[in-house]
Amino acid sequence: MPDESRDRYLAALDRLLPFPRERRAEILEEINAHLEDSVEDRLTESGAQARLGSPADLAGALARPEQSVGRVFAAAGAGVRASIFPWIYGYLFASLMIFVAFFLTAGMVQLAVRALSVDFVLNTYGGWNSAITALAIAFGLFHAGRAMTDAVSVTGRRLRSEVRPWVAAIGTALAAGVLVLLEQP
Repeated sequence: MPDESRDRYLAALDRLLPFPRERRAEILEEINAHLEDSVEDRLTESGAQARLGSPADLAGALARPEQSVGRVFAAAGAGVRASIFPWIYGYLFASLMIFVAFFLTAGMVQLAVRALSVDFVLNTYGGWNSAITALAIAFGLFHAGRAMTDAVSVTGRRLRSEVRPWVAAIGTALAAGVLVLLEQP
């Protein structure tokens, strides 16, 4: 039973640590050794974990000494770099799915119109192209935001929960600004 509790604790800590994979492995090995030593000293597994604190508090405490202003700037660059390909993937994938769905729907409507012998013309001049493009851009931004959050967290040594609101707010403001500028005549 203690092993399951320890595994859950270490897994939660692993998800929260804002470090590269190799560094996380080293930290988890040290924490696991510390927990083993504490249990050998006749402390219960839950007592040893309580002394370390919650995984979120421990991850924040371990990351705090490496946080600096320079890392914030590096994190911004790493976030932009990490988000480019996920944005392209999300945009292209969503565009493909939207166009396929749109053409399948239009085809079914045309078949239904012919089968029912009704006069119906599908109007494609109602701003559909802007709506489809905006939806594809939004899907791409969703993928980019996920990748950016992870890159900013690891590079800046900040917890994902601390970084996510900033990435969302700045990304939304930049996307809105770009879309407003593109819509100007």
